[in-house]
Amino acid sequence: MYLVFASCSVVVGDRRFPHYMATELVGWSSIAGLEGLMMDKSKVKEVVDTNILKMMRQLGVQAWKVAVLYEPTGNPNWVASCTRQLPYQSAVIRIDPHMAESEADVLNSLRHELIHVLLAPLDAYRDVVISNIEADSPMDAAEDRAWTMAIETCVLAVERIFDWGLDLKPGQSMPVVAEPATEAKPVKEKRSRKARSK
Repeated sequence: MYLVFASCSVVVGDRRFPHYMATELVGWSSIAGLEGLMMDKSKVKEVVDTNILKMMRQLGVQAWKVAVLYEPTGNPNWVASCTRQLPYQSAVIRIDPHMAESEADVLNSLRHELIHVLLAPLDAYRDVVISNIEADSPMDAAEDRAWTMAIETCVLAVERIFDWGLDLKPGQSMPVVAEPATEAKPVKEKRSRKARSK
């Protein structure tokens, strides 16, 4: 049995699937259990290895050192998560193969986490803010809710630029655009000392 929530989540048994899985799961004719729904770890790794460098270039984060781990994310509802260290331009993306349902799911999750890498400079601002808030206080909880809403809305906006503006789904290559021709500038001829003295 499955239910579609207004938030575009789908629940199968006691598992909730993210919004971009809703159409795939609803379209299935039968869902007896979770067996057969999970991707094999080696397949998830193959999808990531095939696409990560291309996606990093598309987002302009190819200078970052990004490690991908294939393990639980720490949240049973997430397919992937990301931690970033801005000063070192390094990030760790965790993808839970037991939550990944399809290649599209892996690609959507990978791109989503790479967009978090793109937006990592905002982490510096947050670090300053939370350093001035007492841990586990009502203000701490309010900051966390505001941060999550703001950062996820920004990630969604970038996803929409790719999906709607560029019509570029995760894993697709960007079309090659020819560089505009530039006029050659005349090169000034350098004269040697001997030539100047004459």
